[in-house]
Amino acid sequence: MNRSNERGSLAELEMPDGAIQPTPEAPQQTEELYRQAITGAGAVPYFYDFSSGSYTFMGEGVEDLIGYKPKEVNPELWRKIIRESVMLGETSGLSREEAARRVQSGEVRQWRCDMHITTRAGKSRWIGDTSVQSFNESGFPTCSVGVLQDITERKHAEISAVAFSKLGQELFSATTLEAAARIIARVADELFGWDAFSLYLYAPETDQVCPVFECDTINGRRMDVTSKGMEHPSQTCRRVLHKGAELILKEGLEPNAKPYGDVTRPSACIMRVPLRVKSKSTGVLAIHSYTPGAYGANNLNFLQTLADYCSGAFERIWAEESVRNLHKQLLETSRLAGMAEVATSVLHNVGNVLNSVNVSASVIGGKVRNSRVVNLGKAVDLMHAHKDDLAAFLADDARGRELPGYLSSLAVHLMDEQTQILGEVASLSNYVEHIKDIVAMQQNYARVSGVTESLNVIDLVEDAIRMNRGALERHNVKLVRDYQGAVPVNVDKHKALQILVNLIRNAKYALDDGEPPEKILTIRVTTGGDDRVKISVADNGVGIPAENLVRIFGHGFTTRKTGHGFGLHSGALAAKEMGGSLSVQSDGWGKGATFTLEFPRNPTVG
Repeated sequence: MNRSNERGSLAELEMPDGAIQPTPEAPQQTEELYRQAITGAGAVPYFYDFSSGSYTFMGEGVEDLIGYKPKEVNPELWRKIIRESVMLGETSGLSREEAARRVQSGEVRQWRCDMHITTRAGKSRWIGDTSVQSFNESGFPTCSVGVLQDITERKHAEISAVAFSKLGQELFSATTLEAAARIIARVADELFGWDAFSLYLYAPETDQVCPVFECDTINGRRMDVTSKGMEHPSQTCRRVLHKGAELILKEGLEPNAKPYGDVTRPSACIMRVPLRVKSKSTGVLAIHSYTPGAYGANNLNFLQTLADYCSGAFERIWAEESVRNLHKQLLETSRLAGMAEVATSVLHNVGNVLNSVNVSASVIGGKVRNSRVVNLGKAVDLMHAHKDDLAAFLADDARGRELPGYLSSLAVHLMDEQTQILGEVASLSNYVEHIKDIVAMQQNYARVSGVTESLNVIDLVEDAIRMNRGALERHNVKLVRDYQGAVPVNVDKHKALQILVNLIRNAKYALDDGEPPEKILTIRVTTGGDDRVKISVADNGVGIPAENLVRIFGHGFTTRKTGHGFGLHSGALAAKEMGGSLSVQSDGWGKGATFTLEFPRNPTVG
């Protein structure tokens, strides 16, 4: 077989047995036709010699692909500019180094590799590298004959397809705005590459934007620089919200724009697109590059597609976060309201006891002021005046003869007076002790909620009754207790007491509004075979119409002019957090109502 003296040329390839041998000019002509065909297809041919580890030929078109001249291309350059390699065909799944080793050992005859590279100008590009190996008479590979081709568009389509297939599930699993924004940032980086990224959501009701995620490349490192709190949109942000996507090249940057990212290399190319839901702009997504011309119109259109695809997820997550924040605020408000309810009950009870304290103090004061102990002093003074003739005075003087009987009756009176005063003092002491008990009980329930404690369910109910006792007595409410079992329970005392105090107070209001002949409040405790406890608070008051039964636990719903509408709602939430429920039953207006708190005796932990 005739061979060219130029190593690595097309003429070096083996001719199949029985083929017509070429003329001396044929190899050069065939090689030229080959190069023209490859170049015409937008590819760059090359020959690589294994023995010298260099390219004996590299097409001129390589400069258009990677920005380097043919003579500059060598293995070291590829190691420098390759960001990622994806081996295909026979070498699929191998590292680039292992695939190269197998090619040079003759184990692999065809090389296929997709290379993600950075051009001399700093642009991101995908290059396809395909080659076949030429073997000598001994069966060892001597060179590779291959082509390089720009596959950026195809690769972006493949990456996009994979990214979008994963994107939906990832966004569905995201529970915070920041998590969703980071997912979009990663996908945008895979598709276009960026040096800075920002995503804002727009709230038209307040004309403010919420910075969700901002990332800058500063001194060569990506850093999270997300602003805190809401702010009014900038002129740029407002323009994108109203006019749509924009591609800004370096020459189009606003003169007074502050540097974004590494201040030593301000942005040279920016893409900004609105997040849109049903033609309504809900935010702005922007990516920046330090490289001039890094992005084009196609990139902008694709970024807009990505933003449109993700907009619905952001709207959903933002709504869910708003609900969670509202729920936290509601829980805090209900906690404070519960504390206020307890404090109000405590004040009522303490006030009632203080009335009794005042009565006892007044009685004691009156007894002391009107005491006949003063007369004892006068008798003593009279006896002292006749100390020298005391016997004659007691025997002969009319006043003296009456003095022993008077002292005897005075002693009896003073002893009776002392008994009465001691009784009032004892009552006063009991009242003060009762006040201490009320305050101690309130302090016991004012502890941080969320911790379950073991206690008797009847004690819990009685505490709730004591906190409402003053109001029940003032409004002449007859209390009926129906306890079917005193069982120990593990429960969050704060939450349970908050619910029960509120239910008893609501029952008192219902009795006032209904004005039945006799106001009756029945509190019933039952235990079931399913290890659950039920506490029912029933009244024969005003009742609840059927249309309100489905709304009674809704936030803000109330039929009282001074009601706030979150007592029962927060109670239902607290019951659910305890692993239980709060329910209501009523036959309508004037037929009373029964509220039932149900919860497990031993809630599941974790």
